[in-house]
Amino acid sequence: MTLVVTFTGRVPLTTPGTGSWLQVWSNTIQPTLPTDLLPGQRVALALPADADVRDPALFPGVPALNGTFLETDDGISRHYVGRVVSGTGTQTVSFVAPQAQQNRELRRPPPDNNLQSGLEILARLLTEPLTDDRYEKLLGPYAELRKTFRGDPAALPGPLHHFRGVLSYLPGKDPVPQYWDVPLGFERAIHDEKHVLLVPLMNGGDGGVLLRPKLDELTANAVRTVYTHGTTLDADSLAVDKPVVMAYSQSGGNAFTSAGNNLKGIGGLVLFEAVYTNEYPRDATNHQLMLGKDVIPRLLKENVKVVVIGRWRDRPRSYLPDGKLLRGITVLPDAADYYLLDYPLPPDGKLGSAHPVVALRCARLVDGKHDKALDLILGSEGPAHLDEPTAQSEAAVEASIAGYRKAGLSDESIVRRVFSMKYLPDQSGAYYLHNLILAGGQHLDAKTKTYRGFIQEALSLFGH
Repeated sequence: MTLVVTFTGRVPLTTPGTGSWLQVWSNTIQPTLPTDLLPGQRVALALPADADVRDPALFPGVPALNGTFLETDDGISRHYVGRVVSGTGTQTVSFVAPQAQQNRELRRPPPDNNLQSGLEILARLLTEPLTDDRYEKLLGPYAELRKTFRGDPAALPGPLHHFRGVLSYLPGKDPVPQYWDVPLGFERAIHDEKHVLLVPLMNGGDGGVLLRPKLDELTANAVRTVYTHGTTLDADSLAVDKPVVMAYSQSGGNAFTSAGNNLKGIGGLVLFEAVYTNEYPRDATNHQLMLGKDVIPRLLKENVKVVVIGRWRDRPRSYLPDGKLLRGITVLPDAADYYLLDYPLPPDGKLGSAHPVVALRCARLVDGKHDKALDLILGSEGPAHLDEPTAQSEAAVEASIAGYRKAGLSDESIVRRVFSMKYLPDQSGAYYLHNLILAGGQHLDAKTKTYRGFIQEALSLFGH
């Protein structure tokens, strides 16, 4: 992720009753990729605590300050001036400070609740989905663990309830769905299906050795090294099968190239709405990467299983080779559960007809009174469960929902209002369905209110 921060200037603050020495300082933050800044995330500039920055709430009549915030962390001696990302593309962060200029450090904390922060470490340990009972048991230790993190507050893992199958929200004009918070248990497939997750094929890199031949030897040597030199793999014996190559979204180009160079050396290919299936993206800079339409048929001839996860029926030209469901390709969701992708509501407009996984994800909006996590957040006075910032945030979301109810909105109307169609198109930040492919699943356990993820279902097809 690369963000370009540019100082765009300062102008006198003209609000009556303020000192003439105060200025509105403005900076633009420009993402390199559309997914670098997503609506609902927070982006901020870090300034030393001795910088004389004023609270934007004191100047409600200044348009440039709308939606901005000022937070101070005494523990690391910093101010954070920023905003909740709205819309797409370049964001402007403005703040009020005296006109005198000084040399200051300029930093960008990671987006709030970004999975690629401290939670990435924790999720490797929490391999089971969060049932209500597990949530209650883990909440106290999790809260204590969060307190041990040091550094930018925005880099901390989010509140524990953000990583359930039930979607959480940040307060705003309308609550902002945090659908990029992938539920805990994502790694459960790695555990249950006896797979070891090594190195993802990341977008934005050249893939390195993963693109070269003899990938099976490379991965086998890596796993054997972990087995013989550590305690992570504790089985009595070890047999390493051919690797399964996986890709999500724009990492498809690397995955197809890796598979194409290792036709006899991989055990399978799992594709979560992989780009580069039939053509290069418009912004592609490397046209040496292989395309799926050329690689997948060759893999099938070698009896290598291929799993395509996503909108294979609606967008065959995007996610199936030459738009064809070839024999040997397994697709998820399957035909019986394809209605999982009806969004924001099924064709009849009734939430009761929605797929059970979608209904679960919407439960916080329409059935909060039965949400055990919400009860713990808002109703607990015990120190083990009390998290004041989280309680304030959830209380604000709850107030918005109460306002909808007071105005007579039905469950379906609330869902339509919060999950407006701006989240559906594949434009910057509007990736609800594209994210659901990665974070979701099609089989819900009604008793535990957890679901078997697509990643686990895909890996189970390889017989491990």
